[in-house]
Amino acid sequence: MSSVAGPKRSVERAAGQAAPWLESLARLGYAAKGIVYGLIGVFALQAAFGVGSPNVNQNTVFQRILSQPFGKFLLWIIIIGLLGYSLWRLFEAVVDPEYEGSRKAGSIKRIGFFVSGISYLALSYIAYQVVQGRGGGSGNTGDITARVMRMPGGQLIIGVIGLIILVVGLYAIYSAYRRSFEKRFQYGRMSAQERTSFIRLGRFGYAARGVVFALVGVFLAQAAVAANPAKASGLGGALVSLTKASYGPYLLGLVALGLIAFGIYCLVLARYRQISFNVE
Repeated sequence: MSSVAGPKRSVERAAGQAAPWLESLARLGYAAKGIVYGLIGVFALQAAFGVGSPNVNQNTVFQRILSQPFGKFLLWIIIIGLLGYSLWRLFEAVVDPEYEGSRKAGSIKRIGFFVSGISYLALSYIAYQVVQGRGGGSGNTGDITARVMRMPGGQLIIGVIGLIILVVGLYAIYSAYRRSFEKRFQYGRMSAQERTSFIRLGRFGYAARGVVFALVGVFLAQAAVAANPAKASGLGGALVSLTKASYGPYLLGLVALGLIAFGIYCLVLARYRQISFNVE
């Protein structure tokens, strides 16, 4: 027991010392996440009205930001924010400051936090590549899928990743229905009207994000089953697929508005989310 207690006390002391700046990074991270999703929604909404391509993703956002006045500075802020969000998620996974626990439900949530932390770490690296002039295009999900499939067990890996993303998407839709995203908010600082608006934004945003994630998961799973990387699509491909459905532009517009709502919801999170550093 003593061999475990020592490292644990060290983590607790480090967490206590890091709390002020980690909270600031976490809040900046929620804001950065909101900006990215909000802009994806804006560009997708433009495409629904026939302006531009619906094949937009995070890379598209980074490129557009970089092209604006002071774009490099703004993109560095986004990079720092995404790193902060990644660090916060990894902190939640490892230290468990909000007492999710180590039983089945808690463990699943903490694994989700870890995966989210790693994914946003990767996203911050993509943004860094764009700042350095080494990023571009609308994404290369098919190429990445092809490389993974050439690895031993690669087809299975892609299939598992696809199923995980599908489950994440379906859970987001479920969260929109059950309003489970409402936990850990400082509602005392909100007026009744603000809270109502916040809940509506969250439900609409989570539902739209869930639809997009579910589509990405389905495409990856199909690519694995067919052993055909060309069937894999990322976020941009999912938005393109909406345009091919019945009433495609209207469906794309609806999802785009949902992504804008999710972006605004994340900005609200940056201000009102309870961020705890309990490590006892």
